[in-house]
Amino acid sequence: MRKKVIAAAQYVFFLGLGLLLLWYTTRDLTDQEMAMMKDSLRKARYLLVIPAMLLLLASHYSRALRWKILMEPLGFKPRDANAFFAVMLGYFFNLLVPRLGEVMKCTVLARYEKAPVDKLIGTMVAERAFDAICLMLVLVITVLLQINIVGEYASREFGQFFQGGIDLPRIVLFISILLAIVLIARFVFARYGHISIITRIRGIIRGIWEGLTSVRHVK
Repeated sequence: MRKKVIAAAQYVFFLGLGLLLLWYTTRDLTDQEMAMMKDSLRKARYLLVIPAMLLLLASHYSRALRWKILMEPLGFKPRDANAFFAVMLGYFFNLLVPRLGEVMKCTVLARYEKAPVDKLIGTMVAERAFDAICLMLVLVITVLLQINIVGEYASREFGQFFQGGIDLPRIVLFISILLAIVLIARFVFARYGHISIITRIRGIIRGIWEGLTSVRHVK
């Protein structure tokens, strides 16, 4: 009985949170904009929403399957349903705070599949690596197809950027700050590695590294 009450309270909470977000996004609309939105809703062809929703669900489901494939080299094989609903929950939390959903979906999946959160966060980095590769491919194809337009834009923008010369001191300062951060991090991990928070941070970094290396084992 208690579990049913808690489950019902969770559904009510998230439904109320969704309605609150809907109100928050529409609270600044004027009366004219609200009238236009209502008129658009009356004239909308809702049957066209069905194939769009199916395509979106298929896209999210494919992302869940890709995430599952990235977890397999680490020894975890979650159920498809849990991976899918964790991905959808991540999208929901991204509406509240950007990138919060990445952490939440790892936390939720770790709870139901008994997997360590730090290793799942590593798979998130591997996912972003795949996304970056796809983005670079699209960028290269776009540049090749629109080489004239891109060339004119690049020559105009970079010409203005280098017009005043390269600011060498700032570049040296930036590299020095990065090296200092790396050296300080290595010192802290070596000196205070026995502290629980440092151990947890090291575990997350190790999970990220394992997630990146697992990309090589994914066929």
